Amino acid sequence: MSKSRRILAYGDSLTAGYTGFAVTHEYAPWAPHVAAALGVPIDHVGMSGWTTKQMLDNQQSKACVDVCGEQHPGLSWLLRDKVPSTVLIMAGTNDLGVAEPEQIFANLKQLHEICHRAGADTVALSVPQSEATTVGPQWVAERRRGVNALLSQYAEQTGTLCTYLAMDTEVPWSAGSPDYEPDGLHMTERGSKSFAEALAPKLKEAAVAALSPDKAESR
Repeated sequence: MSKSRRILAYGDSLTAGYTGFAVTHEYAPWAPHVAAALGVPIDHVGMSGWTTKQMLDNQQSKACVDVCGEQHPGLSWLLRDKVPSTVLIMAGTNDLGVAEPEQIFANLKQLHEICHRAGADTVALSVPQSEATTVGPQWVAERRRGVNALLSQYAEQTGTLCTYLAMDTEVPWSAGSPDYEPDGLHMTERGSKSFAEALAPKLKEAAVAALSPDKAESR
């Protein structure tokens, strides 16, 4: 198993860059914009519609199919041959309606640990805002905040293995925002670019392994 100085972005439709796929069949992921800003290759895999439990249950699968019919390997399979220096994980949005914060976090923690065991450090990106978590039922907002708080605490406990980045306030949802699709959940192409412009300098500041040759070689 070899290791490469590159980044893997892994998550759900918000990582896939879903932008009204049912109508346009187009994606506008933020990962390529971050790659261009950092000068480091970034692979991205977003399983649209998937919960963190599905990601865990199918981690070893060579061919996972999401709700849009897109096919990608599971997380463990992605890490088999060429391990990236850093894995960015942004997931949990699809869990908010079906699981408590503690269970969502437990699943996310396992996803991070899969990467750590493979030799990659990780970045826990906060569960983003959406219409449902901003003006919807209070319990949905509380679950999102709860997951993010637990992720932040976890990152502090892992030292350099995991970094928590609060991206939810960088591209906030608001009614009529040009950064969000009409569904109130997915970012527009402009929103993805805004997200990337905010994320890239945070990754530099965090000095993740993919951006620090000495750190990458020591893992």
